[in-house]
Amino acid sequence: SHLQGVEESNRKRVVELEGRKDWDGLLKFAEENLAKDANSAAWWTVAGYANSQAGRHEAAVQCYTETVRLAKL
Repeated sequence: SHLQGVEESNRKRVVELEGRKDWDGLLKFAEENLAKDANSAAWWTVAGYANSQAGRHEAAVQCYTETVRLAKL
C-alpha cells in the first residue's frame, strides 16, 4: 500500500525482489528510483524495509526518518 501512485511495473519488481529475499537488489532498486526523485516517501520506505530485512538497522532508521520527514511536508 505504501507504493500507491508508483508504476505497476515498479510495484511488480518490488514484489519479485521481496519474494526472492534479495534485500541488496531491492535496496539498489529503491536507490535508483530515489536518484530520480529524492522526495519520494514511498521509495524511502522501500529502502528502509530492504535495509531492515538485511540487518542494517541504522541505515533503515535513516530511511524511515526521511519517510516521516517527507510525510510531514
